[in-house]
Amino acid sequence: MNFLRCKQGNGGVWRAGLYIGLLVASLVSLFVWRTNRGTSLLYRDVANALLKQYPLVVNGSQNLGILALKSRHTQKFELTFLRTSDRKVILSDVSPNTQLSITWRPNNDMVVYQEADGGDRIYSLCTLDLSSGIKRTLRLPTSVSAAPPLRWNRQGSRLAYCQMNAFSGSRLHIVDFQFSEPRLLFTVDDVDSDSDYSWSASGSELICMSESRLGHAIRVDTKLRHTITFPLVTTGQIKHLALHPSGKILLFTWRAPGWEYFRLMRTDLNGKSVEQITQVEGDVSFPIWEPTGNSFIFHVSRKGETTVWWESADGSASAALGAADGVNLCQGFVDHEPSVRILQKSNTRTPCLIKASYPTNKIELLYAKPSFDGESICSPEFTEIEAPDGMRIPALLWRAGSTGRHVPRPLLIDIHGGPGVQISSEWDAARARVLNDGFNVLSINYRGSTGYGATFERLWEEAPQVLDIVAACDFAISELHTPSNGIVLMGSSYGSKLALGAYALRPEAIGALVLVSLSEVPFVSSRPIRFPPFGVVGFHGENDHVISSAVARSHLKAWLDLSHYASGGFQWRTFPTEGHHFHKTDSWTQVYVEVLNCLRAVMSRTRQDDGMLN
Repeated sequence: MNFLRCKQGNGGVWRAGLYIGLLVASLVSLFVWRTNRGTSLLYRDVANALLKQYPLVVNGSQNLGILALKSRHTQKFELTFLRTSDRKVILSDVSPNTQLSITWRPNNDMVVYQEADGGDRIYSLCTLDLSSGIKRTLRLPTSVSAAPPLRWNRQGSRLAYCQMNAFSGSRLHIVDFQFSEPRLLFTVDDVDSDSDYSWSASGSELICMSESRLGHAIRVDTKLRHTITFPLVTTGQIKHLALHPSGKILLFTWRAPGWEYFRLMRTDLNGKSVEQITQVEGDVSFPIWEPTGNSFIFHVSRKGETTVWWESADGSASAALGAADGVNLCQGFVDHEPSVRILQKSNTRTPCLIKASYPTNKIELLYAKPSFDGESICSPEFTEIEAPDGMRIPALLWRAGSTGRHVPRPLLIDIHGGPGVQISSEWDAARARVLNDGFNVLSINYRGSTGYGATFERLWEEAPQVLDIVAACDFAISELHTPSNGIVLMGSSYGSKLALGAYALRPEAIGALVLVSLSEVPFVSSRPIRFPPFGVVGFHGENDHVISSAVARSHLKAWLDLSHYASGGFQWRTFPTEGHHFHKTDSWTQVYVEVLNCLRAVMSRTRQDDGMLN
């Protein structure tokens, strides 16, 4: 009986424990449901903010009769072609693959572009016929990059494209489109993939730059299938080329030893004399001759913005074209009238396509997406942050809202990859979403970034770059009044490495790390003494060619030494159809959901601290 009583008594305790367990499980389930529901709602909100910007105008046909628009859906991409006169859609193409380097054939009947499957960096050349709607993937050599341009000759009969290879030099392929199935006509080896190439007016010759022979150009005769290599300069770097319609004069951008910026030069190909023809501050790029040869345009980039300049061939007249701010990209001259097509990437709203007359700069709007909620943001402030060694580091600061400048706000510091690239001032949908949530954004062009002179660009040493990010954190605290642990560092590729290095040196300032396509961990003398209070989130593409997702995750966990921290603050996600550079809206939505989660957690903690102080 005593035994039975004991069993009965224990049964009551057991039942009570069961009830308590069920109650705890229900509360946990409710918390998880609410958390997942909150994350799901935020995902839809961020995805909607990124999708609302589409379709974005890409370019227009040479006669401006048709406009090309592009949309990035959550998992797919779409090209849409719009008739300018009545805004009627004449063709659209939806693809699971990227559609990059969209280039119009001169007779306006076809576009050519490059596609890669799942971010695998195997870019195939594709054509889309606008009259038949037929898309073809051409049986031609593939490239590991879509960065080099696609260049039609003026007749639209031949196309030049650069094939970049992972472990060997680049090659320039000439494709003949005079057959029902375009075929490879001629291949030029030893081509500098960082330089441009330019066709002659006859369409049978072009000029490109040699990779192995510094300052030497290659003249290609596609009829005779013959090349001649000749010197333009003996030192320095040449990037962009524009051959005069006569075939006798060449414009090129050159940065000689001791020059901080690329300058526009002209040479007579007969006498080989070289002269500078512009006096501007900033990097000059992409010259284009007017078809008559009476004038040309070029671009000047400075402090994250790009301006289009027009100049007469004899130098007697010149004018800036397009908008005064943002990034202006000229896409060529308009047929049979004194004007150019410009893609204007504003600081404050989505890009638009305009026509600008020269020399008056009378502007006609060709296409702009109607305004939508959350689109408009303030222009960034250009600032310079002093690094520990005294160097001034350029940065762009976007402030959220219209409240006082000294209101403490969590801050997103965006660190680009490269390092040989830069963050510009142009409008960005994801940045706008962060700003509209009430958070500031600071983008750092740390030493090694382009656009700020050759001396700055060649500073590739890692340790000072890390200190540039540390200086940005100190600037945020002292000048922007960012709260303690109120900084979220987001690094992409090489920028992820710098974010980790900065965290090791300033853990008290940084609340969370968001790492996109981590390439390697930094070499620092000390490791972080604690885990970021609001976590570490890593994102990686399954088809990343730099380092696999598994290896990157393993290196990061070892570097953080997660055995000393609670594992709950660490997340790692692998996107199955992305490479090193993410293209899909779904991927960037997930990234910015975590960015906002981290910033909101910082804000919540800051308000709690303020409440305790009050």
